[in-house]
Amino acid sequence: MGAGWGQSCEPCPARGSNQFTSLCESAGLNSAGEDIDECKTIENLCENGQCINTLGSYRCICERGYKPDATRTQCKDFNECSRVPNPCEHECYNTFGSYKCDCPPGYTLNPDGRTCRDVDECSSGRHRCQHECVNTEGSYRCMCPPGYRQLADRCIDVNECQEQQGLCPSPGTCKNTDGSFKCVCPRGFQLDNTGTFCVDRDECSDDSRCDEGCRNSVGSFKCGCPVGFELHLYYNQCVDTDECSQPNNPCPNSRCTNSVGSYECGCPPGYQFDRALSVCVESGGGCSSAPCAFGCSPTGPSGYNCNCPRGYQSIGDGHCVATVNPSSYQALSRNWDLDDYEEGTDDFISTEGCFSCQMNGGSRKKKSRRRRRQRRGTEMSDMDQFLDLVSSKEPPHDFKINMKVRKEQTRNRQRILRIQPSRSDLAKYLQYNLIEDPSGQLALNRRAGVWELFFKKRVDQPQNITVLIKGDPQEEPDVSDKYINALVAISVI
Repeated sequence: MGAGWGQSCEPCPARGSNQFTSLCESAGLNSAGEDIDECKTIENLCENGQCINTLGSYRCICERGYKPDATRTQCKDFNECSRVPNPCEHECYNTFGSYKCDCPPGYTLNPDGRTCRDVDECSSGRHRCQHECVNTEGSYRCMCPPGYRQLADRCIDVNECQEQQGLCPSPGTCKNTDGSFKCVCPRGFQLDNTGTFCVDRDECSDDSRCDEGCRNSVGSFKCGCPVGFELHLYYNQCVDTDECSQPNNPCPNSRCTNSVGSYECGCPPGYQFDRALSVCVESGGGCSSAPCAFGCSPTGPSGYNCNCPRGYQSIGDGHCVATVNPSSYQALSRNWDLDDYEEGTDDFISTEGCFSCQMNGGSRKKKSRRRRRQRRGTEMSDMDQFLDLVSSKEPPHDFKINMKVRKEQTRNRQRILRIQPSRSDLAKYLQYNLIEDPSGQLALNRRAGVWELFFKKRVDQPQNITVLIKGDPQEEPDVSDKYINALVAISVI
């Protein structure tokens, strides 16, 4: 019903009064007794619902989320959250005409708007873990890798070196790292496979460390030095030994002059130093004017042989050879050929017993080379070759040196052969060269007047190697006949 009536919209009389009864004889009916359509005449009826006119009255059909009151003429909000069972899985919030479901932290609402599902904070990046994240139902948990201690969402590094004694036994030192530790070894040591124990480092396994052999020791190593040199006290390098300043003077009764890698004993004119007797003796025969660097032995009234330093073998005319192991020396026949030798032809005649018969006089003519080439095509018996060799007035120039070398002696560029001239005049002009080396494994270097043969890299398997060393005077025609060809047959065992 309205609050006023008539054209002047006078206030309606109070319900139940005579005036109301007179004016409104029946509810929902006009004075003529006709039904009044309240849904059209009265505005905003059945808010949040639909007004349905009835005879003498009306009723409200409410929208979803609302319900009619007791008179069914008004729509009131319905609290869905009060229903049993609750429409929401977790939390329910009533709204006008509806409701809203919500989820606790760590969950998110499913598309149905009612149920909740777990949020994976680890995969979505919604966590504050410093290292490892483990998802749990409705939350997550932070984990720390070994070597860390957990503090809330953070991981604090554990200093194992302080908390655990003896992790790195001596001589190792423990050093803490982020999340772990490491053992540090002093120089000359290295870590074993466990990474905790320091074991000796074999520096001698590196062949480039030393030029003259290597001796490993615990935590260090020492390089070997050739004769006439000694290891420096601090720098691990070979330096010249001053033999003349040592207590045992090698020249007790003569003047001693030190040289690089050696020394010289000076004697008055007409005398020479005898290394065996360590005294100056009167020069005899041809030794009075002999250009010998290491002493002289007279042969007859005018002949002489130049001696070699201790440990060397005299070969040819004015050459000295020393090998790492005892070796055999053979003079080659005059018609020897390297190609024939490499193919297996053994035409070498031993003249070890004839070294004392060498004569330093005479000269080698060029025709001897032609004779050798001419005689290659002529077969000679072993006896003929031997007689031809020892009957010659000039000493042999071609030699074969047979050597056996152990595999460990090929390491650290250890010198396996040394060669040098025994004559002072040859020392100025002679040059030894490695002419043939099919294996490519050896090298010949000069140091302090001595030429040294060594393996460039260590040999791990037994093998046979043949090289040719040639000594040729570079200048000075007076010593042009003092050349030598040394065929070195090396057997690595």
